Amino acid sequence: MLERLRCGIITTGAFRAHLALWHEETEGGNFGLIPQLDYVRFATGARAGQAYASLLWQPINQMKPHEIFDIGGIKVYFSKATRTALKEHCLDAKNGAILVK
Repeated sequence: MLERLRCGIITTGAFRAHLALWHEETEGGNFGLIPQLDYVRFATGARAGQAYASLLWQPINQMKPHEIFDIGGIKVYFSKATRTALKEHCLDAKNGAILVK
């Protein structure tokens, strides 16, 4: 089932399951931190056209409430650049990797 966030990013059930598993496996000791999804697409150089998405933990006190989104009951931070790049795109997961469609 697809879900659209208020910023226009779409998530699949597979992505939400991937996020939940990642969160469960890595949350220990991360009190006061929030998951952040970063997305980078290379425009020039040897990696031009390649892209990757990754999850990491960041301090929650540096984020504004409108930058935090609820995905399957997990609060996730998206930077403005990531929100812009992923608007109208779909986050999916397969074989432990995050896919952007």
